[in-house]
Amino acid sequence: MKQWESTSLEVYFDVEGETSPKKVSLRNVVQEPEEEAVKGLGQTLGTLSPEEQSYNSSVIVNKSRVL
Repeated sequence: MKQWESTSLEVYFDVEGETSPKKVSLRNVVQEPEEEAVKGLGQTLGTLSPEEQSYNSSVIVNKSRVL
């Protein structure tokens, strides 16, 4: 049996002059977030970040326990 434990988001930003993106992690996300809400949050965070950073993508991470 598989039991859901948590969902989190990883939001990635491209940073000028760097080859790898910067990751911001958010915990305690609803179990099945809507794709548009996840994209909207990432874009909103992008507007709050420094000018040299731009929103790249988001990853939904689900954690389950197998009993």
